[in-house]
Parts: sequence; structure tokens; C-alpha cells
Amino acid sequence: MKRLLAPALALSLGCATPKPVAAPPSEPPEPPLPALPATPAEPVTETLHGTEVKDGYRWLEDESSDRVKGWMAAEDAHARAVLEKLPGREPLAARLKELLDVDSVSAPVQAGGRLFLVRQQVGREKAVLYWKDGEKGEEKVLLDPNAWGDGKTVSLGRWVPSQDGKKLVYQEKPNAADEATLKVVEVDTGALLQDVIPGGKYADPSWTPDGLGFYYEWLPPPGTVPVDQRPGLTELRFHALGQPPEKDAVVRPATKDPSTFLSGGVSRDGKWVVAYVLRGWNENDVFVKPVGGKRDVPFATLALGKGARYEVSVFKDRFYVFTTEGAPRGRVFSVDPKRMARKDWKEVVREDAEGATLEGVSVVGGHLALTYLQDASTRLRLVKLDGKPVREVALPTVGTSGGLVGEPDLDVAYFQFSSYTTPRQVYRTELSTGVTTPWARVKVPVDLEAFTLEQVQYPSKDGTKVPLFLVRRKDLPKDGIAPVLLYGYGGFNVSLTPAFRGSIFPWLEAGGIYAVANLRGGGEYGEAWHQAGRGANKQNVFDDFV
Repeated sequence: MKRLLAPALALSLGCATPKPVAAPPSEPPEPPLPALPATPAEPVTETLHGTEVKDGYRWLEDESSDRVKGWMAAEDAHARAVLEKLPGREPLAARLKELLDVDSVSAPVQAGGRLFLVRQQVGREKAVLYWKDGEKGEEKVLLDPNAWGDGKTVSLGRWVPSQDGKKLVYQEKPNAADEATLKVVEVDTGALLQDVIPGGKYADPSWTPDGLGFYYEWLPPPGTVPVDQRPGLTELRFHALGQPPEKDAVVRPATKDPSTFLSGGVSRDGKWVVAYVLRGWNENDVFVKPVGGKRDVPFATLALGKGARYEVSVFKDRFYVFTTEGAPRGRVFSVDPKRMARKDWKEVVREDAEGATLEGVSVVGGHLALTYLQDASTRLRLVKLDGKPVREVALPTVGTSGGLVGEPDLDVAYFQFSSYTTPRQVYRTELSTGVTTPWARVKVPVDLEAFTLEQVQYPSKDGTKVPLFLVRRKDLPKDGIAPVLLYGYGGFNVSLTPAFRGSIFPWLEAGGIYAVANLRGGGEYGEAWHQAGRGANKQNVFDDFV
């Protein structure tokens, strides 16, 4: 297998070219390759911000023209003719299929003594949602999107069980699109209730404690309003089970500003509605309103974001506010709802002194569960509600976790973990004791012990140290000969953290090295790292990669 794969993979980087094998005299000569299509330069000159810019290939931007369509078809024909002659394609395709079609499992969500989890299984196109009574109960299928749609593609989006675990609201997405319809299923019987709510593209439902209704984001269906206006027309609504959706109460009206996005929901104790108005990914406002009492009570302003973002967790009549305000790497405040003025906020978690970036905060088992990113790898920390340290949750190695999945009043929580050399696994941890054990493991068709992961740093053009992950076979000599496949992103505050990717293993098995650079513009070191690779600083991203 390695001998078959290596030439094809090395050729993809121009590192090696297989020697042609002469055809037997009795065979007819192979037909010549299609000619590489001509791509004439037809310069267009513009003056942008006082600088003259020439573009020789502007004509290729008109993909609807017959000329451009013909050029693309010729390019495609030429590429396929070349690629189909390369040896090792069939074994490579078979190996990739084997590595990409593997099992995976999510960390379970607890509700009413039940566990809800998603499993992706070999041979099934879509993941299946299961439920079970307690950890020792039998897993039962609740939603299987593989059986939906009568041959059409329909996928499962977000799903949220009611707090008693008896009902579950979920997004059904036709054609695997972003557009979604909300539906409700009865867990014990699997029967769908009559509640069907269109306009659920952005919906992230939150149930009331009694399980009789939920709050959700509603968007006018496509085609009913101008496309560029839709985001600003999102409303926060409340749906009572059994009620026609057109009668759902509007809890927070749309901003009508297409540059903003509205989201929100009800706190787990059912006492507060929290609404967010987002401007991009790094700035938002927060508004809160008590549930019950006079319906015309207005939302109170908790925070107006100016270059900062806020997220609120409600527990025992306190707001725990995660924010980047005055702390680009994040911190946490405790807020008394009766004294919400900014001057009365109490800081309980300071910005990390060692440079770790706080990515998420939740209340789990009566503690604050903190998810950090340090040197592009996850750290899970547990502190008391007043911020006093409890422990760091031990992770198997350098890798990625989405944080603890648990409930504010339950002692048991779960978390998912993976790395470049560790497939996705689920662990169980007890908040009171710190005992952490494997809960679910999946197998992959790779001898993972044969590979190693290391992290190094290198200087960019301006001397800035940039982290770099390297994955390779353990027996690969460090002689500078092995081809390297380098990947990076560097934008939109996206962090590239170590996570399992089956597609890289044919390359590694063939003797290649897989490298991932954490370029500026990402979020690996907080907002400062993001800003260092955007706008007027964008050149840093390319310098880092070069």
C-alpha cells in the first residue's frame, strides 16, 4: 500500500514523478493528453485608493459566459486526463474511504435522568440521535435522518430535550440547507407532536422548566422579504405546545438592522429571558427581562458592547457574565440582577496571566466550568462560583475539547476530546471528586502508535513567534527529505486546534509530514492575535504562512 500511495501523494506537491512504464509493443499508443487551454491576459486597469492596479484575468470572473464555461470545461478535461494516469489512485481512494467512514460519538446531554447523544456509524450517511434511561440504560433510536425525506436529502440540525427529558425540539433541514423547520417529538413513543414551526433557520430553542413551551429565534421564510434584509428581521418568540405557531408571542422584536443579529432564550430556572444583539462575531449587547408579571415590562440593558462580547449564564439569582471587555483574552463577572449597573459587577475570574484565552463559561455541578485555549490547545479548568480555583480537568494529551457538558445541579459531566493522533473520545468526570474516566471510545483503522505529534515555534518575517503542529511517523528520519503538506487559515478569529482528521493518514503512512501553522488572524491567542492578522495587518497572515 505504501509503495502505491507514495508516488501519487508526493506528486501532489511536485516532490516526485513516477517513471513512465513503456507500453507493450502490441498495445496501441495512448491518446495524447488534451491541450492545456490557453488563458490569455486581457489587462484591466483600475485606481484603488490612489494605487493603480492591473488585472489581466478579470474576464474569468464572468462564470456565466460561454467563453468562461468553455475554459473551465477544458481545464477540467486536462486535469482529469493527467490525474487518471497516475498510479495508486484506486488504493488511495479505497484507503480514504476506509478512513473517512468511521464511527464517532458525541458527549451526552442529561435531562430528567436520561442521556441524549449522537452517533455517526460506519456505512450510514447521517448521524443518529439516541436516548437512554441513565448511564446503564439501553440506547434507543429517537431520530434517524437516514430514513427521512423519501430519497431527498433531509438533515438533523440543533436539538434540545425538555428538562424532564420527555420531549425534544429539533431542526429539520431540507436539502441539508441552513433553512430549517422546528418539530417536537415525544421521547417515550417517538411520536411527532402537532407543533411544526417554519422559519427556524437560526433557532436555538430553550425550554421552560415545566416543558410546556420554549423560546426560539424566528426568521421570515425565504422569498417573503428581501434576502439582504432577512438577518435584521429575526424575532425572539415563545411557543406554547399545541398552539398554532402564527400565534406565538413576540418576546423581543426584530432590530430591522440587517447588520445585526438577534438571539436569546430563557434561563434554565425559567426566571429570566436573555436577549443578545450581535454585530459581527466579536461585539454584542445584552438585555434581560424577568419572566412573568406585567407583559409590558421592558428589557433592561445589562451591557452595551463596544468592541467586546458578552455571554450570560444564570444560576441561583446571579448572572455570570463572560466578556472580553477590557480583557481581550476573556474574564468573568458575577452580577446581582437587583444591581446591574456596570460599577456593581464583581470580577470573579481575571484575564489569564499566562496568556491563555477563555473561550467558554458554563455553570456545571455548582461550579464555573472554564474552557481555555493555550498555545492552540484546550485546557479545562474548574473554579467555584466566587472564582476560587478547584482543579484543572486532566486531558489525555495536546488536543481539542468543546468543554464540559453538564447541568448546573448535577455532579456528573462529560466532555469530548480529540487530537491529530487521537480519534474523538468521550470522558466522564465527577465535579466533586475530580475522578475522570473514559465513557465512550471509537476505533479507527490506523495504528495510531506509529505516529507522533509535536508543537514547535518559528519566527515570522517580523520576528513574531508562530506555533506550528507537526504530525509524522515516529520512524521518519529528520533529514529534511520528507515532503511536507502545510496548512493554515489565519482569519475571522478561527483557531486551528489539534483534532482528528482521517484524511491525513494516507499522506503520513506514505512518509509525508502534515504541518498546521497557527497564523495571525486566528483566535489562538485572543483578540490581539486576531487583530494582528486583519485589516491593515492582513499581510502578516501571508508572511506567517510563507
